[in-house]
Amino acid sequence: MKCSFLISIILVALLFTSCEKDDTDNQDKITGEWVWIKSYGGMTGGEVLTPANTGIEKTITFFRNDTVVITENGTTADKTDYFLSREKSNLFHDIHNFVTINYKYQLQDTVITLSMRYIIQKLTDTLVLEDDVVDGYGHTYVKKK
Repeated sequence: MKCSFLISIILVALLFTSCEKDDTDNQDKITGEWVWIKSYGGMTGGEVLTPANTGIEKTITFFRNDTVVITENGTTADKTDYFLSREKSNLFHDIHNFVTINYKYQLQDTVITLSMRYIIQKLTDTLVLEDDVVDGYGHTYVKKK
């Protein structure tokens, strides 16, 4: 009886651990340069922002050393760090893969870090990130070849 109970516990533990995605796999997939296509959402949920209607050509480049560089119209807008995780969403209350970017802002002599956590909705040749907040935006990027 004790042996079958122990085997059951081991099988359940293996089932739960095999369901989690490997962050290494996501690291390999997210590494590279991504070109911004559009953002959508906001207060009404209907706002659509694109390079055509904002005048901003944006790229985001993820490096294997946990560095991310964001450029707007060819100029570096931010160079900071990021990390990947798998955790519970504040918005949906279930488990998702996330990328968290630690944006840096200079205020006089002080650098302030504002961390923004994005749910990774899609990670193929298209990257879809969703703000993990109410009234947030979804952001679509395509991988630069």
